[in-house]
Amino acid sequence: MILIIPLAPIPKVIGEDSTLLFASDANDGIAWIDISCQHSNQECEPVEVTITWPNGTNDSISSSTSTEILRNITAGTVTISSDNSFQNSGWELRTILPSPSGHEISDHPEHSGDQNVVGAIFTGRNTGNLVGTDIDVIHVDGNEGDILEIYPISSRYPLTLDILDTSGQIPILLKTIENSQTLIEVPSNDGLHIKIHSNDGEDENPYSFEMNIWTDEDENPYIILPDTRINGSIGSLDNEGDFYLLKVGPGAPLVIVFDTTDAIQLRYVENGNMTEVNQSSGTLRIENVGETNATLLIHIRSSNPVIYSILHNIDSLPDGEILGDAPDSLENVQRDKEAFPTIQDDGVWYNGHLTDNEDIDYWLFDINDVNGSIVHLIPSSESTDCCIMEIVPLTNITDSASTLNIIGEGLHAIRIYLDPNRTSDSSSTSYSLRLELQEVDEPVYFDRSAEFMHFYILIGFLMLSPLLLIAYWQWKDRDLIRVEKHEKLRLMRLRERLSGIGLDSQEDEDIDSALSALGDTEWDALIHEWGKPDVRHFTEDLEIAAWRLDMEPPTLLIGLRPNVTWEHAGVRLAATMGERVEIQEVHPSHLHFEDEIVLDNMEENKLNFIRVQHSQGSTKLDVLVTGTVGGTPMAAMPSKALRDSEE
Repeated sequence: MILIIPLAPIPKVIGEDSTLLFASDANDGIAWIDISCQHSNQECEPVEVTITWPNGTNDSISSSTSTEILRNITAGTVTISSDNSFQNSGWELRTILPSPSGHEISDHPEHSGDQNVVGAIFTGRNTGNLVGTDIDVIHVDGNEGDILEIYPISSRYPLTLDILDTSGQIPILLKTIENSQTLIEVPSNDGLHIKIHSNDGEDENPYSFEMNIWTDEDENPYIILPDTRINGSIGSLDNEGDFYLLKVGPGAPLVIVFDTTDAIQLRYVENGNMTEVNQSSGTLRIENVGETNATLLIHIRSSNPVIYSILHNIDSLPDGEILGDAPDSLENVQRDKEAFPTIQDDGVWYNGHLTDNEDIDYWLFDINDVNGSIVHLIPSSESTDCCIMEIVPLTNITDSASTLNIIGEGLHAIRIYLDPNRTSDSSSTSYSLRLELQEVDEPVYFDRSAEFMHFYILIGFLMLSPLLLIAYWQWKDRDLIRVEKHEKLRLMRLRERLSGIGLDSQEDEDIDSALSALGDTEWDALIHEWGKPDVRHFTEDLEIAAWRLDMEPPTLLIGLRPNVTWEHAGVRLAATMGERVEIQEVHPSHLHFEDEIVLDNMEENKLNFIRVQHSQGSTKLDVLVTGTVGGTPMAAMPSKALRDSEE
């Protein structure tokens, strides 16, 4: 076996007994060529290799003498040839040449802070030469999250590479590698430094290696078609991860082949459920990506630097151009339109497949003529009783009165399913169909009333809007009291009874009944009908109104409307002019003494009416209400005194 490192061998016969093994352009610098036997248990056959340098001179290395050569050369072409037996003799050819596309072999700086540190290249081989304890340092340009891939090193003697993060004040050793392929995640936007030093030997040690850097720019942001390879990288610093949108077949099995350097965390949605797996190199099969899913979004993350390759394909016969099975229903057809196969009037046969009796295929087609079109479906199948094809209008714009199959403008569907009466033994079948749209000779008038439904609703709302204003007025005045005619008659009758007019009896129960009925009356209605009280008083806790009734002995009607609960309440008729009055009778019956009446408790918002008869005396009386509210003594008295009716 022959291993040529810089270039693949170019077999070329030089003579009858000589074969060209290698040819490459080189730059000025140190060149090293070596052959080594790859057999571990036996010796390789004797060989001799001839090297022709750019200046035309030749050198030879052989299995019997020296197996390597080290020379300082000038720029030009280097060729290596040998006899015909070299390729099958088990020898490996190793070369290190100063490549024109790489670094010139010179003494690189030994410290990362040196301004002469050169940058690594990714389009050729990075080369250098160490002597004894010499150290070379090169810089790798990169940004945070990029993945640096270093391939195995070719060198005369073993080497060690130290990968350093120099973004901080003190360089940090990230990893030490020897002769193995390695992945390193770039920790910052300052890139990395690589320090190269020999492990042993005082002699010259030329080296050569390749590297590659993977960035987010390598990722494919577009929809990825089947059999399109994805190459990417991921590491722990990529917090968002990598996203890829795969073109898939709705309802069809999907096969994804992964080739990764380490395990990755893969997430995707299958049948509406989020699935997360640790995926290494191998094959992942998803049985159903969803009935109406034409794409599948996959998300890749990893806690280690990983380089991966992804290739997917669809394991199903396609219906039309959608790569998978046509949907079985028209639910959400506008939202999932791309999941449906489409057909046009273009003279082309469109192919589809039905897998079993439960399978239904829906195809979509458009009619662009405003007058509609006469639709013809031309089916074809190897089976004589294949399937049934039906046109499903997706709008109400059809001419149902016409004997022709006229379908209106817009999007419509074709439903295809197996004939339930078919006699074929096969549960699946293939079919073809072609669509023809025929123009309508005369304009056809379609019922488009459904298109104006929103307009009808809007006009109806505008015509009824004045009622909203009336309803608002009614709501705004809902607390205003309107005394109806029967209520007025009722209040007038109560006034007559309390004044003694029209009463056949002045029995206590008649008066108490009238006062009780008065307590059930609306306060504002009472004030409105009986007229302005002789005295009236408002406080936060109590409202007082009093009327003098036209009867003998002097009689008062006192109304009390408490806004809070009063305890130990009482009323006093305090004389302001003349002699002190004495209360003679109170209805309903309450304990009274001289000019005071004991009411005890008055409940919140409950009207209280009392009729009080008193002796002749003072011409002016103050109505004083006392009691306690929440344990606090309270008193209320109108600012105006109640005058004698004779004044």
